[in-house]
Amino acid sequence: MPWTPPPALPNELVEEILLRIPPDDPASLARAALACRRWCGLVADPAFHRRRLALYGATPRMLGFVCDGVWDDDRCAYSRFVPTSSCRPPRADHRGCRAFDARHGRVLLHGRRQYKDFTVWNPITDQLVELPRPPDFTGNSSMKATVLCAAATGACDHLDCHRGPFIVVVVGTNDDLEDVDFDSDGDYVGGSDLDEDDVRDIMHGGFRRVPKEMFACVYSSESGVWSKPTYANHPNDKVAWGRSALVGNTLYFELRKNDNILEYDLGTQKMTVIALPPYPHAETIYALFMHIQLTIMEDGGLGFARLEESNELCLWSRDEGTEVVRDWLDNVTGWTLCKVIDLKKVSPLIEPMPYRNSLVGFMEGKGIAFVAVRNKLFTIDLKSGLMRKVFEGCSIIFCAVPYITFCTPALGASSRDDGPRLSTSSA
Repeated sequence: MPWTPPPALPNELVEEILLRIPPDDPASLARAALACRRWCGLVADPAFHRRRLALYGATPRMLGFVCDGVWDDDRCAYSRFVPTSSCRPPRADHRGCRAFDARHGRVLLHGRRQYKDFTVWNPITDQLVELPRPPDFTGNSSMKATVLCAAATGACDHLDCHRGPFIVVVVGTNDDLEDVDFDSDGDYVGGSDLDEDDVRDIMHGGFRRVPKEMFACVYSSESGVWSKPTYANHPNDKVAWGRSALVGNTLYFELRKNDNILEYDLGTQKMTVIALPPYPHAETIYALFMHIQLTIMEDGGLGFARLEESNELCLWSRDEGTEVVRDWLDNVTGWTLCKVIDLKKVSPLIEPMPYRNSLVGFMEGKGIAFVAVRNKLFTIDLKSGLMRKVFEGCSIIFCAVPYITFCTPALGASSRDDGPRLSTSSA
């Protein structure tokens, strides 16, 4: 008796099976979609995508993180994509580049030596877009940038917009250089005292930096050009390395002195400086190592994390509807300390010297911090206090930028007729 193949499963049953592939396993979904045209058609159907979001919740998952560090294999500093899911970009290493930020399915890289050379990388499609240089800001600039979906100020759920248009926002400060004159007694001639930064600049170059202005400009992938810069008063500080936070239509950036942050409204392009609660030991040398990590709280509001005291990981949230005010005693209102974790109780790996335990990243809306201890990288869940090692291999870890997005196969219009599908798809 000749063998006859079993009847094909009905589409409804196949769809139920495919829906059970978890969102942090995009490679399995892509392989299933390539099995035949009928399955590819099911996965490509927008209705399938809507059902998948309803099943797992409309919250993107962390598919990996971009780790900046000095790598033990060749003692070279560069960025590497470290997967935490089945997402495996074919080009994980980016030598000569550092990761500025990652948002809405894209990673913003910049050249280590050329501070104004930006590249937008999509790990899912492996597309690299080199941006033209932003306007040449005269003076000595300190800047930070982030990449966003072009509909950041409009209607977009950011669940699957990584293939659409994007924008890059750059903010920074400019300083003029002033020659330093001294009298016969070796005292500075200028009418004001020199701070630590002035002394350092004089030692290295014989000049001091004089605050000039704060600036911002936006690049659009649709037009391919940068906008005209907007300017504001200098905050007497510089933009720091830390990752930005996006709350509604407003971006927030860290400033280097760690007592203020910079607010940038995407709609009005207005820049404002907001005070932070004072660090408990701001007068000590350890304060120089206590960089903050801006984040979004579970309720969608602004928050930040930092290491305080010896090894206390503290999470602060901004009080909604309350103005942030710093009084003459340097007390700041408008922030609430909502969580404190003693890292020494979490793990014996934590050492008593705070500068050895660096807060290098934070997962927005999840309450999960990245802490680098020597050459190891850990995540700490601020809800449970659980600590988990996620990476080891750097001699120095500068930062960890979470890559959070929904990863769906790049499938075009497909027939629902059965049969093999020979084309490939990017997961």
